[in-house]
This record gives sequence, structure tokens and C-alpha cells, in this order.
Amino acid sequence: MIYNEDYWKEEQMHRGSVAISTGLSWVRMAPLLAAAEEDFLRPLLGDAVMDEVIGIFENLLPPDRTEAESSVLRLARRAELNLALWANFDTLSVRISDQGFQRQESDSWRPACKYQEDNLRRGFANAGFNSLDRLIDYLETHLDDFPKFAGSPAYTISQKSIVRNTADVQDIYDINNSRLVFLRLRPLLHQVEELCLQPVLGNKLYDALRAWLEDGETTLDGETYPDDKWEQLRDRCRKVVVMTAIVQLLRTTGSVTDRGAYFRQTSSAGGGNESISPVADNRLQLLLADADRAREGYVGRLTSWVKTHMATHAAGDPHQVLHRDNDDGAAFWA
Repeated sequence: MIYNEDYWKEEQMHRGSVAISTGLSWVRMAPLLAAAEEDFLRPLLGDAVMDEVIGIFENLLPPDRTEAESSVLRLARRAELNLALWANFDTLSVRISDQGFQRQESDSWRPACKYQEDNLRRGFANAGFNSLDRLIDYLETHLDDFPKFAGSPAYTISQKSIVRNTADVQDIYDINNSRLVFLRLRPLLHQVEELCLQPVLGNKLYDALRAWLEDGETTLDGETYPDDKWEQLRDRCRKVVVMTAIVQLLRTTGSVTDRGAYFRQTSSAGGGNESISPVADNRLQLLLADADRAREGYVGRLTSWVKTHMATHAAGDPHQVLHRDNDDGAAFWA
């Protein structure tokens, strides 16, 4: 673990992550921190990187750590502590014993108001997930210091993919530069690439694009295209893939965020409480319509570009699928 009892008890040490009372004991927090590490950090970073971060804490004294090692450990600790408090907020508010679940009160301290609890939950969640995001960003930026991260589930850069990284999505649709959102989108991006992009390009051109991404192959049917031409094709395909994935995610969950699964509205209730409920469908429909319109536009630009620059390998235009030469004919589409 990246915490231990001695570190926890040192004055002010854990307060660098969260402003909490020294009365919160290690005995109470130890299992919660261990659970947060196993539930959030290890699945995201992978065993090799997580073990490396633990090794920095256990095997190196602070003066012996590099700046990069200290930064990674600090971000990991901040994420772990905030997520432990968020995930176990109610558990920490009660005492669990043979007598059941009890809430403690005293003359000097009383339980927080409901609105304060709501704000604390949101604060812990935001700080925890934002720290995870910054941790992934830092590890990607300092890959030379942490080469094992390239094999991590959270590694978001792939030069062999049509959509290579978070920036490739942010350029088309605002995801707040979040690598967590990109990781959520990644399965959809792969699915869209095979099921939606391939029919637009045609099998031959799609396979040739994949060959260029995988091996740098630039020749198709004896005709050689320069690398910049393949990169232009990839860039236009990227926009189609991203917007199609965004549309699918909106239709499925109503949001493109790692914080929730649907649009919601918050209204005040009695006693400072908040009431949360889904908003009307018309807002989602407007967002879907805009995203779908953008997707259609990118598909049109892609097919037009292929017809201009790779005309001999253009497989067709989905926008023209019902167009036919009806001169001297009586049949028509209805």
C-alpha cells in the first residue's frame, strides 16, 4: 500500500491530500485505503505500475526519490485518499458493532447537515477522479521514467490506432481533456472503426489504412501514396469514428462523462437537502441531433476527399446510396 501507520500518524503528512482531523485513526482508515487502492488504482494502472509506485514508497526515503517519483506518489496518494473517503462516506459516519449501526453525537459536535454531506461527497469524488486523470497524464508525459506504464490498461496513446489519444477526441468533442473519459470511449471507438468506418471506406481501402498504421505499408494495388496522404486519410477517418462513438454513447447513457450516466437536474428541498432527477428528453434529443449532424458532415467530407485523392479506390458514398441514373427509365425510389 502507498500508506502505512507511521506515515499516517506523522503530523500534517496526510493533510497534504485532504484537510481531515488527526482524530481519524489509522485503524479506521487502513482497510478503506486498501480497498480504494484495489478498486480504483490497481485496475487503472495495472499490477506492474502499481507495484512500482508501492516500491517507491516502501523502498525509497524521500531524499532518495526523484522529482518524477515524488510527483507520481503524491498524485496516487491524493487519489486514493479522496476516493476512499468518497466510497466510504456513510461508513465513516456511523459505528458498526455487535449492537448494529449507530451514529455518535456529543454536546460539542453534531453530524454535518445534509447539504454539507452532499458537498463533501462531490468534493471527494471530484478530487479523487481528477487526481487519477492527472496521474495518467503525468505518467504518459514521463514515460521515460516509467516505461512499464506503456503496458498499462490506462495508457491512452497508440500510434497504431486511428484515434490515437485524448487530444484526438478533444479536438472534435469536448471531454475536458479527460483520459478517464477517453478510456470509457475506447471500446466504442474500436467497435465503430470496424462496424461503421469500414463500410464507408470499403474493405480494400480500410485494410490498406490498417496496414499503413501497423507496418507503414504505403502501396495499394501497385499504386504508392505518400505518408502524408495516409495521414490525411487517418485524420478524416478519426473525425468520423469519434463522432459516431459520441453519438452511440449519448444514445446509450445520455452523457459523455465519467461522473454520471444521464442528464440530471438538481432542485432544493427542505432542510438543505437536494433532490436529483433526470431532465426532460428534449435536451438529450437536441444534443443528439447536433452530434449526429456533425457525424454526417464528417462522413461526407471523408468520402469526398477519398473520391478526390484516392479516386481509384473509392468504394462508394453512403450519402449517394439511393441515387441512380434514371435517364430513359421508368423506375424511381419512393
